[in-house]
Amino acid sequence: MTRDKLDRLADLRAACTLEKHAEARRQLTLLGPTPWPVPTAADPDQERLERWILHRCAWPNGITAYPFGFQHVTPEPDHLTIHVESNPEHVRELVKELLPNEYEGDLGGVPGLRAGRDNTGAPLLYLAGTRASVTLRGIAAKDWQVAVTGWRSHLASIGARPLWDISPTAMSMEESDLLQWFDPPSTVKRPCWLASALLRRIGTFTASGLPARLTGWTTGGTQHDRWKFEFEFIPGHRRAHERVLNLLTHPEVGLPLRVTKDVCSCRSGHGHGCWATLQATSGHQGSVQLLFHDCDPGTVTSWESRWPAQFAQIRAGNSAKTADRAAADCGSPQENPS
Repeated sequence: MTRDKLDRLADLRAACTLEKHAEARRQLTLLGPTPWPVPTAADPDQERLERWILHRCAWPNGITAYPFGFQHVTPEPDHLTIHVESNPEHVRELVKELLPNEYEGDLGGVPGLRAGRDNTGAPLLYLAGTRASVTLRGIAAKDWQVAVTGWRSHLASIGARPLWDISPTAMSMEESDLLQWFDPPSTVKRPCWLASALLRRIGTFTASGLPARLTGWTTGGTQHDRWKFEFEFIPGHRRAHERVLNLLTHPEVGLPLRVTKDVCSCRSGHGHGCWATLQATSGHQGSVQLLFHDCDPGTVTSWESRWPAQFAQIRAGNSAKTADRAAADCGSPQENPS
């Protein structure tokens, strides 16, 4: 691979993952000859773990400077590293949303998830009985330990049972029951490729700038995922949502998605917002709907007084126009043939 091609692919990868250019270039070199600068998860269990993480984290309770509090990701075929905002409040939220527990027959967190440490001391999340794993970086060891201890104490106070440190090789009955409800044996197994691929492209959600608030959700209990994401911007920010579509459908770093609807008021500055729908192609199942609009000014004022540090990062990022140049140069949305 020529130096120019490696640099171009590193730019594209960095636009998707939010890695620094040098790190994206290094990761591409480690991957070796491959047609896909952003690798897909090679194992269905890895996809499943990543889907559950996005599912649990896509609706933050507070404001995060980056999508769902994830600053950047480093995807590998058999692993994913998520670099997390170093905010104790966000760490507590992650612990609450991810670590599984049982209370009066109801299950919270990610079923089958177990928590440990990697060889550097960073939190390591894995699925019981599988090789699937995700590393969380950027979290101070003390903050993680305090959050886990606090959550364990809270669960004990209400009579709930922690499940994240039981058998590393088997799920509890409650976890297995939930998974059977979520993926009934009589139906086609729920595909997890779409959520996994979106998580591995966290930078896509910043291609039109850093939103003041980003939330996502999916239709549950169906045989294919229908994801919806709402981008709420500080008034005055140009909602260049075509940059998001360009990355999602890019032939080298995008997904097998086709834009089926695109209602735009970005350029006119009028209307209540923009929205677009992308449908899976090439035999894949799933869809993504995106909604872009401005926040109410009063809401922004309230949020900014509550989360000043996060809003300082959002404003600085947008005023500096840090959307990656690769996203701007991708061209028109198109169907990804992969």
